[in-house]
Amino acid sequence: MRSNSDIVRGVYAAFGKGDVPAVLWGAFDPGIQWNEAESFLYADRNPYSGPQAVAEGVFQRIVSDVDGFTVAPGGA
Repeated sequence: MRSNSDIVRGVYAAFGKGDVPAVLWGAFDPGIQWNEAESFLYADRNPYSGPQAVAEGVFQRIVSDVDGFTVAPGGA
């Protein structure tokens, strides 16, 4: 069984390779309920129900709104 940290590393690695489907449909539960912070721009569609809603309502909007958006692990 993979540890939580192994799963998170895999998610970052998939994002880093541009493999968004591996993240959304491989790592996220099909019943995911995603909420953006209450006063944040993308909270207008809370909750995002399911990977497709997260893809369209959060990640596609971020990529569209933020030039050069990338995801990279950091820290120790």
